[in-house]
This record gives sequence, structure tokens and C-alpha cells, in this order.
Amino acid sequence: MGVSSPSICENIAIGVIDTGFLGHKNIPSLVYHSKHSDTPLKEDSHGSQIVRLITNGANGFENGLLSDVKIHFFDAKLNASSSLARGVTFPTEKLDENLVIEGIDYLSGVVGVDLINLSAGCKEAVEPEVLTEAIKTAELRGCLVIAATGNEGHYEASLPARLPEVVGVGGVGVSNIAPRGTYVDLMQGNAEADNQVGSVSGVGEFFVHARSCRSKGLDVIAPSIGVTLTMSTGYVTDIEGTSFGCPMVTSVLAKKLDQDQVYLEASAERRAQRARAVLQGMCRDVGFNKNDQGMGIPMLEGRAK
Repeated sequence: MGVSSPSICENIAIGVIDTGFLGHKNIPSLVYHSKHSDTPLKEDSHGSQIVRLITNGANGFENGLLSDVKIHFFDAKLNASSSLARGVTFPTEKLDENLVIEGIDYLSGVVGVDLINLSAGCKEAVEPEVLTEAIKTAELRGCLVIAATGNEGHYEASLPARLPEVVGVGGVGVSNIAPRGTYVDLMQGNAEADNQVGSVSGVGEFFVHARSCRSKGLDVIAPSIGVTLTMSTGYVTDIEGTSFGCPMVTSVLAKKLDQDQVYLEASAERRAQRARAVLQGMCRDVGFNKNDQGMGIPMLEGRAK
């Protein structure tokens, strides 16, 4: 996506709404917001992995695309005392979807972040109109929400990614990076058999990630299969899901906005609109069907339209 080494990003604040994790105090540029400090935390939670992809700002967090970026992390992990927790075993990776709404309001209003990364869908307790209202309010404040489309392979993105106010991030695979016979290689082979492949000149070849939700609500794509990450134990693992493409889009957009004077001088809703225009200008056509790529894959060398 046009990033060869971590980039300094000093003017943009990123909000992340996800499951809390141990070790957050070791990241100097991260501010941690939690409503339930008594809930057990994991070291390598889903939220930890998302932060690892964004920042390399501390020991053990050296995978990220950005350095010196301010991150406000809102822990929306399901609390054992929540009415939604019936039958759930703790510690859990499950989100409290009501806290997701609260997080959107808090990060966009009280904190005033520029972008919110939401690498999860809201499928159960949330009433769509309440979620939509929170996101519309965030946009009016100048905050753009970027959300993963989901991994069910449906031809419709999950909520909130499919809302028009949200940037929905679907998945793509980078071709020819996996050893023969591996899962990633087999997924590439299936995509090739279905003619779901493409390329970007000077960048490389790609294939449609079949598990990614697409079509309605898909705005951009980013790698979501064969993504490697160093965990807290030092082990390197590969991860899969649109959850992990989402912070890549958030990161490259943040870097671009960090240098965009028009954006930095804008306020309220025009700020969010400028962010969306900049993202559109960054996107490169991969050659997929539009339902499988939206505007394409964001690259740092793009220009705002």
C-alpha cells in the first residue's frame, strides 16, 4: 500500500474501538479508555493485533505502519456484568455493541479524533438507527469511521461498514507470497480458477479474498489474508480477516492526511468529507469487478480528487 517502513504521523489522532489488552501501558502514544477495568484482559487480544498493525511505537509493537501517531483506544469488550454476557465464557473477544456506539460518540465528541478504526461488525443488540445516528454525528464533528466489511463471504457488508457514512474495508490477497500447498496458496488458486485476479502496475498482483464480504457497502480493499504479525511472545503468525485490512487503510489515510493542508485547515463535516475525498484519490484500480474492489486499494502516492 505504498509503505516500506513506518511513517511519522504527528498531526492525526486515530481512535480504535476494540477488545482491550494487556501491555497498552507500554505504548507511550496510546491513551486507553475503559469503562470496566475489572474485566480480565488478554495479552494478544484482537484489539492488540489491530494496534500492532497501526503503530510501531513501543517494544513489542514493531509491525505497525505508523510511528509517533496518537492512538485513543476505547475498550468495548463485553463485560461480565453486561446484560449481553449471558452464556459467554470469560475472558472473551466479544464486543459489547452498545459500548461500540458509546465509543463512537466519546472518541468523536469528547476526544475529537480524526479517524475511528472499527475492525468489527455489530450484529446483535444494536438497533441500526441508533448506530447510524452515532456515526452521522461523528461525521458532522469531522470524524470519519472506517470499518471492516466482515468475513462471511456475503454480498453485503456487515453493519456499520455498509452505511454510506462509513468507509467499508473489504479484503484482498497478495499473489505469490505463500508456499505451494498452503492455505493462502489454495485460496489464490481458487480465485484464479474463478478469474478473480488483478494487478496494480508497479505494485504487484492480487486476488479476491473469498471470505471477505463485498458488493453493497464495500468502498476499498486491503490485504486480509496472508498478513503476518509478531505477537507478544515473539512468534510470527499469519492472520486472516477484513479486521486486519481495516487498520492498514486507516494508517495510510492518516499518513496522507497528516500532510494535507486542506484537511488540516478544514473543520466539522467538511473535514470528514475531505478525508473521504483524499482516500478516493489514493485508490488504485486492481482490475476486479467493482463489487469486489469498490474504489480499489489505497496507495500513498495517490492524490485527492
